[in-house]
Amino acid sequence: MWEKFLDNLWLKLGAILLACLLWLHASTDKQYEFTFGYDLKMIDLSPGLILAEPMPAFARVKIYGKGKELLKLLLSKERSIRIDAQRFSAGEIELQLKKEMINIPEGLNLSVTEISSPKVLKINLQKIEEKKVPVISQLRIFPQEGYFQKGKVKFTPEEVKLRGPAESVEKTSYILSQEKEFQDLKKSFSGTIDLVPPPFFNVRFFPQMADFSVEIKKGEKRMLENLPVKLINLPRGRKVFLDSKTINLEVLGEKETLDELTPERIKINLDCRNLKEGKIKLPPQIELPEDLLLVRAEPDSFSVEIK
Repeated sequence: MWEKFLDNLWLKLGAILLACLLWLHASTDKQYEFTFGYDLKMIDLSPGLILAEPMPAFARVKIYGKGKELLKLLLSKERSIRIDAQRFSAGEIELQLKKEMINIPEGLNLSVTEISSPKVLKINLQKIEEKKVPVISQLRIFPQEGYFQKGKVKFTPEEVKLRGPAESVEKTSYILSQEKEFQDLKKSFSGTIDLVPPPFFNVRFFPQMADFSVEIKKGEKRMLENLPVKLINLPRGRKVFLDSKTINLEVLGEKETLDELTPERIKINLDCRNLKEGKIKLPPQIELPEDLLLVRAEPDSFSVEIK
């Protein structure tokens, strides 16, 4: 059986190949309509302008012709719509995409049926703006018991340069570091961290990484007693009564800092904004010098009565 099959095998394979070619020739000689993707490319844009919103990457174009011609176009790299932006100015532009803008490579007998999408190209251009903004930390620092973080996280550089559409750059007032957690610390340390891109299209920033350093110090605890509590934003025409007018704070810091600390450097407020008649529990708003850490407050809330 196999001997009969293998007999004149090359002639049989040649016959099959010829049949396939004849079928392909007949098929590709017929007329078809096919949808192609044409890249959208903006050229000669003024160096002082930039896209403020993303443009579609391509347009869908229906093209009619013989199958063999369509196949040649499919294999071609010359499929793009070039948008001449030389006369564009800042603002929102609506550009009608026309069949005349479609480039058919020379030698191909094809016709453009329609541009199916987008039929109208919306372009938002703005002037380019640059400015510097500070780096804000999202690092979470947890020293060991008896240690504290002295000061804030320091970044190098402290600021980064933004460049992009004017409105988006104006809305960006800082750049965040990536989030990262450091636990059980008892000595100062440093490192490098990525910065988070701003949430706006086409806004770039430089550099995209920053060095950071954190100062960790061994401290001692100290109880600060009978510190005065201040009422702020009192309601007009009302009387306010407190169950206590003082507070005790336990703080952690360096001995030298604690020895030099005065009550005037500590602010403890109770915010009475928008309070109505009756009784309510309010937590104190406590502001300590930067080099001190609050361990606990006694009491941790105050009973406030509005009459």
